[in-house]
Amino acid sequence: MSARHSNTKKKSVSLGSAEPSVEGGQIFTNVQTKSHQNHADKVDDADILEADPEMHSVNRGTRQQRNALVVVTESEQGAEAATCQYPGKKDQDRYTVQLSPDPALFPHYVGMFDGHGTSVFAAELCASQMLQQVLGGKDRSNTDEKPVTIPSDEAIVRAYRGLHDTVVDMVKKHPRTGTTAVTLFVGRDSPDSPVDKVKVAWAGDSRCIMVSSEGRVTQLSVDHSIGTNPEELKRVTEADHTPREGLLESPGWAIEEQMAMERGTRARAGSFVGRREINGREAGPLVVFAHSGGVSLQVSRSIGDALAARSVLPDPEIATLELPRGVHTRFIVASDGLWDVYSSEAAGKMVMEIPDPAVAARKLSLSARSKRTQMGRTIDDITVIVFDMNPAQPRLNKAASGVSGGSNRSSEKCVIS
Repeated sequence: MSARHSNTKKKSVSLGSAEPSVEGGQIFTNVQTKSHQNHADKVDDADILEADPEMHSVNRGTRQQRNALVVVTESEQGAEAATCQYPGKKDQDRYTVQLSPDPALFPHYVGMFDGHGTSVFAAELCASQMLQQVLGGKDRSNTDEKPVTIPSDEAIVRAYRGLHDTVVDMVKKHPRTGTTAVTLFVGRDSPDSPVDKVKVAWAGDSRCIMVSSEGRVTQLSVDHSIGTNPEELKRVTEADHTPREGLLESPGWAIEEQMAMERGTRARAGSFVGRREINGREAGPLVVFAHSGGVSLQVSRSIGDALAARSVLPDPEIATLELPRGVHTRFIVASDGLWDVYSSEAAGKMVMEIPDPAVAARKLSLSARSKRTQMGRTIDDITVIVFDMNPAQPRLNKAASGVSGGSNRSSEKCVIS
């Protein structure tokens, strides 16, 4: 396997670090491939309901009631994907899965977008438009068009920037909307190519990992979190911190100055790295501030966030690798609802022996939910996508249920209290 990262500079793919005591909160017991409804919440078969296709969209994530867990599976020859969502309070995770009947003509695609702010506009826009923007409007159903194998780095960066500009242009309607993004493309140069080409691009702290057939877990993306990524901290610290145009003349800035003076501090007009305050004391992880009282973000890269610090960029980092064709390989793409409580290695090892992606996705989602509760964390949006190339046990007989993507699709709703 060969791999490279690109973001004007090359980086090596990093291995996920191990964490002790990460296997707590097991959800599944006596997991069976044929019937994967068993979990520690002891949901009876009577509680497994058929999901209403109108209530679930691959482009919008889930719009179910808060206590509904939705699993969606899709299959194509040589590929299978399953998505499991457990929405939190905001319900701002959105995703797209589109499997290809022929990766030599059109790539498999997985996109995960974890929205933040007061509007989900940025995440929904990316979920519905990213693939089209990256591929320049090419349609997999049009066989007369030139085949698309793997998009170039330039095309991906252009799409991320273009969607960012679209969100920023809507600042009057959606002033505080942004999203992380991680996109996975898998294709090949020709039908008889001996390798599958893989490209992962990301901005923010949604993550993609790979589990090899030998059981090796590789973290393909590196979180753009200002508190955990030294390179991003250095980049932001050395960025331009001059005040935004018009800030010092705005009525809002006069109010910020007055409030700072009353606290005995000085308002900062430029962006900076610091910690938020709770009851007058600094608390929590490092964040990037646009200015005192301005928008603050834990991620150092995102799409949207028009009012954030200018050092918060939409430009993705990109990793490219090749895999021997025909070998079973699993990718896990998820929002930080999972990665906040599980390391990449722990998540990969938890499901590497589970052949069914739907069982694996559900186990990771419910385990993350359970572990967040045990740790006293909020129930954040949790979205887990398990994508298998050359699955160990292909299941191509699932009935379609109105979810866009591969030719064989099914969905189910598991109600949990």
